[in-house]
Amino acid sequence: MHKRHVFGDMSLEIYNSDGELVKNLSPGKNKGINRVEWIVRKKPPKVKASSPLLAFRTAFGPTFPPGDFKILIKKGANTYESTITLEVDPETGHSKEDIDLQFATLNKAYNLLEDISFTDKQVTYLKEKLDKAMLQMNDSDLKQNFTTLSEKLETMHKELVATSPHRLSGERRLAEKIGDIYAGIINYSGKPTDSQIERLNLLEGIFLQYRTQVDLILSDELQKMNSEMKKLGLQEIIVITREEYDAS
Repeated sequence: MHKRHVFGDMSLEIYNSDGELVKNLSPGKNKGINRVEWIVRKKPPKVKASSPLLAFRTAFGPTFPPGDFKILIKKGANTYESTITLEVDPETGHSKEDIDLQFATLNKAYNLLEDISFTDKQVTYLKEKLDKAMLQMNDSDLKQNFTTLSEKLETMHKELVATSPHRLSGERRLAEKIGDIYAGIINYSGKPTDSQIERLNLLEGIFLQYRTQVDLILSDELQKMNSEMKKLGLQEIIVITREEYDAS
């Protein structure tokens, strides 16, 4: 810059080829050349914080893919645009096909981990609300229906994620199994093994069964229970949405 930026906001935004904002950085405001460091990784996947093994396995996010990224520098009322290109290190010794497969498989595991975390959040949130609602009920039949669903959700929770707070417990549930695959792939820039890909596809199928169960509970059982609660003058249960979860 010809002179130091003093007044007004200043930001540096990076967008991928789809126009999605992937990073917002704070540029230097001093006169002359300012260097801005961009760590070319996504945030680590959002996973259950109480699972230390899973947190350890997912400490880093995937790198952004090779390609062009648009840079927007907003300086007061002015906007300056440029482009930066990410390239694969030619010293890796891996083919483009292998690197593309590594990227796709790693991001599939990444998305699955976040989907499981969100699903578990809905499960535990709903269970907590059901348990609180039962304290205000006198109808034994209705309370039994709530108890049955609460127990079902507790079982689902313990199958989705490890519940022990101890890293050395050895407890591995669906999220931890996918976390193991994620950690194995992210630590090697070449082609994932056939067993990693097959195992991930299998675990994805298992997760989708859980997701289907949760969607059915929310669209059917919860609606019926909310109707009963409304008759009793109790507050209806509204479960956290994906948008609310991602923003939290």
